[in-house]
Amino acid sequence: MARFLRNVKCRHLMVFLMVFLSTLILLSSNEAKDKIRKLFRKRMKALDTNDMMKLFNQSQKIAVKTKEDFDAQKSKIEVQEAVKAPSSPESQNEIIPAENESVEVAEEVPHDEIVKEEIPSQNEIEDLSNEIVNEMRKEPMVLQPQAGFGTAQEEVDRIYDYMQPMITCNDNHYVGTKGNSGAYQDGAYAVCLEEGLWPKKEDSCLAYSFGIDYEWSFDEGMEALGCQVHSFDPGMYDEPEHAQHSDNIFFHRWGIGEVDSDALYQRAMRDYAYRKKYGDKKLDELRKWKVRTLHSIVHELGHHGRIIDAVKIDIEGPRIGYEDKAIRSIIETGIYKCIRQISLELHVFGPINNPEYVRLQYSVMKALEEKGFKLFDVKESFGRSMEDIRGKVVKEKTQLLWCLGWVNTNVQPCS
Repeated sequence: MARFLRNVKCRHLMVFLMVFLSTLILLSSNEAKDKIRKLFRKRMKALDTNDMMKLFNQSQKIAVKTKEDFDAQKSKIEVQEAVKAPSSPESQNEIIPAENESVEVAEEVPHDEIVKEEIPSQNEIEDLSNEIVNEMRKEPMVLQPQAGFGTAQEEVDRIYDYMQPMITCNDNHYVGTKGNSGAYQDGAYAVCLEEGLWPKKEDSCLAYSFGIDYEWSFDEGMEALGCQVHSFDPGMYDEPEHAQHSDNIFFHRWGIGEVDSDALYQRAMRDYAYRKKYGDKKLDELRKWKVRTLHSIVHELGHHGRIIDAVKIDIEGPRIGYEDKAIRSIIETGIYKCIRQISLELHVFGPINNPEYVRLQYSVMKALEEKGFKLFDVKESFGRSMEDIRGKVVKEKTQLLWCLGWVNTNVQPCS
């Protein structure tokens, strides 16, 4: 027995030494060192107020043209539909009064009375602390009914079964691949370049990228497609609030959320590295992020009147994803109407103690669908089988992870 235990210990020691040496070799490689240095590398030129104003004014010129083109196209479609549409029976049977015939006119309701009816009584305001958020909710999202008996596994099974493409994209391009080849690889996001679902080459292109973590592959890929890209990450603490990464990539140390705040306490993926660099006290200050709803970001950057052709969302902290809150805000504020495509990474972290967590994520996906978005691409991330993980995620520390591509079938300029 003692000999057996000694053998086990020796084997364990050998495994430990092999892992330790492999890790040491990996860390000593130039590639690994470059990745570590890249985290804190300052490559960006800070934008001053004048630069921001130039971008703002340039965007407004494009917005005017976008609105004119959109209105012209809309008018053309309306004329074509009017020519094709036959006269309705109602219009054929319409009774036109004679010249001397009196017509009853509905009694006009005083304006004061209308206003009084529209003002809710005091007991209808459920939570005064959320008054501002509720005011922004032009289109409140409704939670979907429970899956079956509402157990965590039933909720997981439902969202798993939902992850199927709704339409086929005939020109699906994965942005963020090596050389921008368009072929799928982990870390890339789907963009549908099919005619009618993507702007023409001569038109302007605008993209937002939320969640950078010093990984610029997607943003540089969108730039290569001819887009002006605005990149957002409040967890890149070493960078200025506004900076220029390249000719058409502009960085903002802002986060996307469901409220506007200049000091919203959040956690970022690389906080462990910043703790070593700055210490706990400084890190606590850095974690007070500037966060805006997408509605406010569009306004502050001067992009109202334009179409946002692509929005990429990959925002998470340690064992927590913020995508569902961001998407819910996009839906409820109505800003979804001017987004052409959304690419996002959706996380479901286990173990799941509260089934409502999964139910909310499913409800957000259904809400996108109900607003006219169609799921054109679903990819299981990092080559892992979600079929296997869905049976474990309720009780184990693992995660379901999908990269999703959505396209808006009725996009219009931001208002």
